[in-house]
Amino acid sequence: MKKLSVIIPMYNAKDYILHCVEGLLKQTLQEMELVIIDDCSTDGCYELCRKSYKDDSRIVLLKQEANGGPARARNAGLKAAKGEYITFVDCDDAVVPEAFDRMYAVAKQYDADVVHTIGCLIPVVKEMPDDLFSVDEADLFTNIQDNEPPADTHVVSEDMQTRVDEWLAHKYQGNVWGKLFKKSFLEENAISFADLRLSEDQIFCFECLLKAKTYVQIPECFNIYRISGESLSRGKKNAAYMAKLLRALFTASGRIEECMDIIPFFKEHPQYKERIQAYTQGVMEDMYIRPSYTRTDNLEMKQDKELHGLWKEFFGSNAAWVEKMFYELHDAQPEVPDILGDMNTYEFWKEIKDE
Repeated sequence: MKKLSVIIPMYNAKDYILHCVEGLLKQTLQEMELVIIDDCSTDGCYELCRKSYKDDSRIVLLKQEANGGPARARNAGLKAAKGEYITFVDCDDAVVPEAFDRMYAVAKQYDADVVHTIGCLIPVVKEMPDDLFSVDEADLFTNIQDNEPPADTHVVSEDMQTRVDEWLAHKYQGNVWGKLFKKSFLEENAISFADLRLSEDQIFCFECLLKAKTYVQIPECFNIYRISGESLSRGKKNAAYMAKLLRALFTASGRIEECMDIIPFFKEHPQYKERIQAYTQGVMEDMYIRPSYTRTDNLEMKQDKELHGLWKEFFGSNAAWVEKMFYELHDAQPEVPDILGDMNTYEFWKEIKDE
């Protein structure tokens, strides 16, 4: 058995994928496989990988039958993975060479179900190179995403209330990259990605936190994160995108509810279910829904058949009232900044680094 399977969803990444893969193949941990799942790319990146790695037994190259987003691609990768541990890497990012060695050593030392690094490295260069390893170390900014990260290796308390309270305090950021997951732990607990195109990683990480016996944080940042240059919510100022956002929100709420329903703690403390749902919905509201709402034509949304049907699909006989309240509440709120858009710009991180 390989020590590690690295799952890499790929979509139209011809400019970056070889740099990503070559960097991963230089990891000091060599007993691993790379599982690349192409999500019906149209730019030739699948053919490029097939040609470049056809004779490399470390590379497993898969192709989805239909485009389904990163969640479905990762689930396909989970089924194919043979490693003792699993990690996820975005196809346009990079990982420092000693990362997996360090994380795997911690995993074995503590027999951990999950090993969690606390943030990532942001290249603060105006012209983002295709090869992130070409960025000088002085131009990498450490982005600590966990609130109050530990100063040393930290085994998270097994007390469920402590874990939930700390999740609500954002002490465990919900990106799947920068983490190791024991494959047997995922299989025994039937943990996979919800069929969503937004926040699927948040739900996955939340479920892992709730179910892991041993969950370990290490105060290091190994992933080099590519700034995309545009927000997911920029250029999506239409009713179709709002329907996508709301479907993700409603589906995520249902998946989280299912997860909490089988945990005894939430039966004993139902008020925490409400807090978790409010926290999850609040993040999606602030990051996606409110910025998109204020930039989308109101009449277009109200007349859109798909969006109108969404309320009926999820709320049945209460659909008309819920839809009415949605518009009234959002119309009454002021326009909000595009937080995600700001964070995906060179200028944002350069200003923070210079401070």
